[in-house]
Amino acid sequence: MTVLETNTGKNYYEALYHTAMTISSSIELDQVLDNIVEGVTKAMGVRATTLHLRDQASGQLQVGATYGLSAEYLQKSPLNAPFYVGNRQDCSDGNKAARLQYQDGELVPALCTPLKVYNEPIGIINVYTDAPVTFQDEDKRFLSIIASLAAQAIENARLYNGVRSSYDGMVNAFLGI
Repeated sequence: MTVLETNTGKNYYEALYHTAMTISSSIELDQVLDNIVEGVTKAMGVRATTLHLRDQASGQLQVGATYGLSAEYLQKSPLNAPFYVGNRQDCSDGNKAARLQYQDGELVPALCTPLKVYNEPIGIINVYTDAPVTFQDEDKRFLSIIASLAAQAIENARLYNGVRSSYDGMVNAFLGI
């Protein structure tokens, strides 16, 4: 049974529209990341979502945002571990078999999709379920489309922050601050 089937009446077109509108409603990077993980979690009806971004200096994946994970899980979970970096190939096919232990049971990073800008990976989105789930093609397509929109929203927020920082620097230099 898929997540789509367990959420009878779930319309991915409507969810896609609402999620796209939400993630494009801000140009502040932290807000964009929070909107992405919340939108994916709610739209897919999964337990949780994490978004990892590749650090531009080190190339390592680091947690950008999470939704649906408890503080205890975040403290105990190796979300910054090299495990994610070493398993990027697993991400490309939309499935991950690895499991992470959870205090009250087991959370399974069941579906993973890369975030790419100009065909360069900038991160990944993981969706977590309480039990193994077989996702259908429409589930994978939905997450892939959201990942494409999310990657562009992240890039736009980064570009905005860069321009804003440059502008602030020029104004401060002009004013002698």
